[in-house]
Amino acid sequence: MIRGQQTLKHTFFALLRVLGGEGRLLRMVSEKKQLVILNLHQIRSKPNPYWSPLHPGFFEDLLKFIVPRFNVTTFRGLSEQAGDSRPPLILSFDDGYYDYLEIAVPLLEKFRLPSNQNVIVDSVLAGQPPATVRLADFLGQAPVSLIREIALPGFNRQLRNESIEEKIIFGTELSRFLKLRPRAEAATLWLEMEKVISKFDSFKPSRMLTLAEIDQIPDSHEIGCHSAGHDSMEFESPEFFDHDFGVCKKFFDERLKRPLTIYAFPNGSWRSENLESLRKHGIRHILLVGDNYSRPDSAVHPRFNYYAGSRSEGRLRALGFTSPRRLYAKDS
Repeated sequence: MIRGQQTLKHTFFALLRVLGGEGRLLRMVSEKKQLVILNLHQIRSKPNPYWSPLHPGFFEDLLKFIVPRFNVTTFRGLSEQAGDSRPPLILSFDDGYYDYLEIAVPLLEKFRLPSNQNVIVDSVLAGQPPATVRLADFLGQAPVSLIREIALPGFNRQLRNESIEEKIIFGTELSRFLKLRPRAEAATLWLEMEKVISKFDSFKPSRMLTLAEIDQIPDSHEIGCHSAGHDSMEFESPEFFDHDFGVCKKFFDERLKRPLTIYAFPNGSWRSENLESLRKHGIRHILLVGDNYSRPDSAVHPRFNYYAGSRSEGRLRALGFTSPRRLYAKDS
């Protein structure tokens, strides 16, 4: 079933490419003077059906594709576009995984490309991924018998079989159930979840960047903040958000010793008053999700969640493809 679906998907994207989808999207982006921001996370060769990382081979394919077609830049570099007719593109990484330094940065340096990395304060200091990533790591490693021990009040879904399709659905629903609520409400649920995780002795969560490793990142790459605790801010009070941001500001001032000018909301979750608060604190670039184009002169940026299962898919998604409708939309 899954193999057949993958074949159909690969054929679909290959057909769109043959029919000129790449050229059409690139012309649209150039003519409308849009900014493409690709949002990436983990770059790893080992798959995880509960939350798939981008394979290093597909990441290198992406870099080869965008080099001649885009002016790959940073947020601070957006003001230096003069004389380059290519549309701007930013590679924006979230969370701060060690594989960014281990795998992504060497490939970026190979192609002489900059990027943006947005770190989570608590993850840098504690050396642990955010709770939702820790959950995906556990689901990807644990035996099915242990996963079926998960019993959370209000969450009644069980892992019905071991197919990739079922694992994707189960992991997505469980993650959403846990993260789309205030921290105070989610805390007891995460405690119950940790009781199950603690039974898995060989569990290895994703490795996160340390302070020393962040210092090893070349200056051509920008460091932004992805919050202190990776909470869904639309469910938190303005006071909670301001305190969280204060922790971020202190961390950048005192530990990283870098200016904090870029802030990426966790889980694509935010309130309108959060935007005003960030502007007052001098944040120049506020990063959302939303799978849409931005503009070089904007201060608030939607980003495209980037993933790829084939070379053809990766090329089209690098251009902002989300559905065939986008190829023929009058306004994107």
